[in-house]
Amino acid sequence: MFLTLFTFYFYFHFPFLAIINAFLSAMIQLRVKKTSTLLMSAFKRYNVILKNSFIVIFNISIGDIIFRLLYI
Repeated sequence: MFLTLFTFYFYFHFPFLAIINAFLSAMIQLRVKKTSTLLMSAFKRYNVILKNSFIVIFNISIGDIIFRLLYI
């Protein structure tokens, strides 16, 4: 009883978790083995975004260091 009330309270405040839970429950119930391919394609996309943002931050940091070394 408490767990059910807590679940409804939790999903009311965080509806995105309810969507994730429904997706994962459906995948588990259907025993779809394509879940890994779906997740891997999304991971690869986000991995490219993270790498690009890291390169930009790294280049800014290196440029800042060179600028400080040359102009001190």
